[in-house]
Amino acid sequence: PRALALVARLRDLSVFLNDQQTAPEQQPRSDSPRNLRVLYHDPCHLRFQPKFRLAPRQLLRALPGLELLELPGGPRCCGLGGTFNLAHPRLSAGIARGLVEEIGELAPDLVLTSCSGCLLQLHRELNRAGLPVEVRHLALFLGDL
Repeated sequence: PRALALVARLRDLSVFLNDQQTAPEQQPRSDSPRNLRVLYHDPCHLRFQPKFRLAPRQLLRALPGLELLELPGGPRCCGLGGTFNLAHPRLSAGIARGLVEEIGELAPDLVLTSCSGCLLQLHRELNRAGLPVEVRHLALFLGDL
């Protein structure tokens, strides 16, 4: 019962910010990014519930000067899968390559995600592909505004 009570109180950061209406986009700093092309990468553990897909996009769409990009086929796995990449490194890299190719075609300035595993995988694979795309955690990006 205590574990269930704890789980009931857990919330994703983007859902919390939207619910509290305290999103940082309401008062952007004067040095906030302008004309920034951003792709939000949905972590697999969050992408199957609409509120977790919509909340980060609502936060990002409200930012002035930010263009939110979407993958043509919708959200995709980055291939990390917890420890999947350790057990199946070639398969993991192959999954990532497909995503990296799509990201390269979109040519974003920045890829954001709210999963530290996805962040590491995307950073490594984008660098491996020679694509000069920064990858950041959504919380750090919003905190810097």
